[in-house]
Amino acid sequence: MPLVSARPAAVPMKTISIKVSQVLAARIEDAAEATERSKSDLLRDAIEQYLIRGELSTARSFSSEATDLSGCLEGPDDLSFNPRHLEGYGS
Repeated sequence: MPLVSARPAAVPMKTISIKVSQVLAARIEDAAEATERSKSDLLRDAIEQYLIRGELSTARSFSSEATDLSGCLEGPDDLSFNPRHLEGYGS
C-alpha cells in the first residue's frame, strides 16, 4: 500500500543526485513499480522516514544510562560457572 505523502503538490523541490549500486537501483525500480509510485517519491519518503527515525534515536539507551551501575553489586562475576545452575541443562 503506497504511503500518502503530506506534501502539497505545489511545494518547490530541489533536485539532488546520488550514486547507488546497480543492485540498489534495481531494488528501487522494483519497489517503485510494485507500489505504483515514482522513484523520486519513493526515495523522498524513504529519506524522510530515515531522518525521522534518526531524530528519535538520539534518545539514550538504558545501557548507556546505566553504565555507572555496572559492577556496583557484590557477588559472583558469572553465575553460569556454578554447576548447580547447569544441572539437567540439555537433557
